[in-house]
Amino acid sequence: MPKLIRYAALVLASLAISSCSLVNRGFQAFSPGNSVEIGQDLTINIVFVGYKQGNGAQQINLEEFKKILPSKYSSINRYPTYYLTKPAKELSGNSFTYNYNIKFAPQSFEDAFFAQLNQLAQPKPLTLYQQSYNCQADLALDPCPGDASNISKKITENYWIDAFQTEKWLAENAGQLGIDTKNYTVFFINWYGRSDFKHHVYVKTDEPDPDTGFNFGELLSSRKMSAWGGSTPDDRQGANASLSKVARIWFHDLSAGPEAQSNNWDITNADLDGDGKTDYRMPPIWEYGSTQTTYRPFNNLSGDLGRITRYVAINLLFTPSPLYRVAITPHQMPDDLLLNVNFYNDPAAGDQGQDLFKANLTTELLQKLQPFNNFTATIRGLSYDAKARCSFESQFDGTVCYPEYRLSQDASLLGANVFIDNLLEMKQAGFFQGGADYEVPVFAYNLAGKIP
Repeated sequence: MPKLIRYAALVLASLAISSCSLVNRGFQAFSPGNSVEIGQDLTINIVFVGYKQGNGAQQINLEEFKKILPSKYSSINRYPTYYLTKPAKELSGNSFTYNYNIKFAPQSFEDAFFAQLNQLAQPKPLTLYQQSYNCQADLALDPCPGDASNISKKITENYWIDAFQTEKWLAENAGQLGIDTKNYTVFFINWYGRSDFKHHVYVKTDEPDPDTGFNFGELLSSRKMSAWGGSTPDDRQGANASLSKVARIWFHDLSAGPEAQSNNWDITNADLDGDGKTDYRMPPIWEYGSTQTTYRPFNNLSGDLGRITRYVAINLLFTPSPLYRVAITPHQMPDDLLLNVNFYNDPAAGDQGQDLFKANLTTELLQKLQPFNNFTATIRGLSYDAKARCSFESQFDGTVCYPEYRLSQDASLLGANVFIDNLLEMKQAGFFQGGADYEVPVFAYNLAGKIP
């Protein structure tokens, strides 16, 4: 037998042995020609701090809480699924089985934690949304009609509490509770009802926008928070403030706020987005058990915290479904990726979006995320013409911008006109730059507007 043939036979034999070995070890990530679901068992810690177990309006009924929680979940590719004929789903190939470790913090832990919050608290004016709660009117749009009659208590003070320092304290002290924060961990916090309670919001004020220098966290009421988490060991918020170990923590505090992102300042109006349906949201903790006229009864705190665990912590933060397909699938897996960044510039916005965008910062961050790839970026401005404006504004008014396309006529497909407009732009000669293994089109909109 010629040497080359003998060598090839030996290679094929060794590959066969390796393949059998991998199968015997249960290696299931690849199965050519078949769809494979990769499963993972996860322990999720849930810690109640300041909540008591029981059946009271502001207490936790564990049976009611646990019946909301999922036992298993298979993630999907969200945008491809969005455009599929319902109820079809495009699975991403990942599934999760959840096991829950639920604990109530002892009094000693609570006393130490709330003492830390008191130490961090800085007196500040009421946020716009705390004032809106007092008035039960959106003060970003309308003047205050006077103190509302259906709120349980008026907010007269406010304190800022550093969100990262709060997370850091929980990470460093979770071991007292027997909690391993390498597992995903939710801390549900309730300061209300204690003699040392202060009305408060959580803030992150040390990272101005890298492009404009505008400090959203410090200057805008809409960026004051009731929840925070996800910091990594190399996150640094001030001198010597980094987390010393991996801590997969997210905390949520119903005694904070009210705040903008969940619209929980409004306990009066059922439909805030005008779609004719009740917008389910969780009010401040002191509203549970209220006998006043509110948009729904606040009588199931346990179920509400269960929903926050399921739909926010687990579905959106811990094991989310990706917006797009994670795998890049050209003819070969790419080494070099080019970000083809395009700005639609509204003349009323003044600045050119491409002048505000720091491409080097973006590519540096992506390099950390995917260290085995090389990232570059190109930037250019596009005309915010009538079609581009129609497409963007159609997300709010439902206008059909491209009647020749059925996709544009489907009012249920939010963003369909933007998708068509971007796709047509990509078909223009010279759009793609070339010179990389894979090119990622990015469309951004630099528009005039005001954020409260």
